[in-house]
Amino acid sequence: MKKILIIGLTQNFGGVESVIMNYYRNFDKKNFEFHFVKNFDKIPNEQEIIKLGGIFHNIVSVKNNMFKYYKQLNQLFKNNKFDIVWFNSCILVNFAYIKYAKKYGVKKIIIHSHNSKFMDTSIFRPLKYLLHKINKRKILKYATDFWSCGIDASKFFFEDKIINSEKHKIINNAIDLEKFKFNKSVREEYRKKLGLENCYVIGNVGRLHYQKNQKFLIDVFKDVYEKNNDARLLLVGQGEDEQKLMEQVKKLNLQNVVMFLGARKDVPNLLQAMDCFALSSLYEGLPVVGIEAEAGGLKCIFSEFITKEVRFCDDVCFLPLNKEEWVKELLKEKTSRRRSNYCDKFDIKIESKKIEKYFME
Repeated sequence: MKKILIIGLTQNFGGVESVIMNYYRNFDKKNFEFHFVKNFDKIPNEQEIIKLGGIFHNIVSVKNNMFKYYKQLNQLFKNNKFDIVWFNSCILVNFAYIKYAKKYGVKKIIIHSHNSKFMDTSIFRPLKYLLHKINKRKILKYATDFWSCGIDASKFFFEDKIINSEKHKIINNAIDLEKFKFNKSVREEYRKKLGLENCYVIGNVGRLHYQKNQKFLIDVFKDVYEKNNDARLLLVGQGEDEQKLMEQVKKLNLQNVVMFLGARKDVPNLLQAMDCFALSSLYEGLPVVGIEAEAGGLKCIFSEFITKEVRFCDDVCFLPLNKEEWVKELLKEKTSRRRSNYCDKFDIKIESKKIEKYFME
């Protein structure tokens, strides 16, 4: 039985966590023993992970206690003989896990890129970006396998010699497609529950953050609403920009037609309630929620900065972040023409077996 350490879970349930959980749920637990690094008091899906046989290792955050962090990290690798380390990240800043894995002889060390651009907006941005660039040149010294959700994410993390090598693989952000199939009864139930029975519902799912660019979407929606008073906007998620976005909505006098639903566990059902899915991100790796929306037959409008690799059905368009173009496109559809869509490369039952094969190589 191979012993695998998974790194990348945070206290927020975002795209990276979604990818890890989708795969973990479908992995063969007979041939692999899964371990997880836990840097926070609580993480989403913790009890489910334990129930499925996952083992947690508590490591203090490097921000809270740097000395203790390195001490615990050393003990983690010294006391456990891991066969594989699977490091999931959106930026190459904290490289310690990879270095310790190498130091203690882990045979397969996987770096998995989940983003295509540098997303830090703090005062430490220049320093972090410098570290990312330095580590990008060093990873070949430490890692053995190089994965990403798409070619843009590969280019962000890896140099060409890695991308062109046999050790580079695109790992599709696969989902349980069956879970997101169109369901008319669920749609009717949720639209009634949310008071949206006779409305044209535009939806967005994602962290309320600069990267996801909900500010732009709210501005677009204002013009849509002025032309169609039946329009409603659902914002599903939490994040550091939540208060700013609420203030924007209040300033535009849209409080009664823009709904902040917070972080939800019923996203598949909320997607059923929508008529159109809009993702106005400034950058992405390959958004899992885009796959989910397409699977349920939603019309999808993506920003031009989202990789075209996300598209697997016809009712999808990519637009520049031009308000007039978005308003025009959103006003085209007022009634839903829903049907389920399928794509084998995003089927978690198929893709999880591919990763199991990679683990065994």
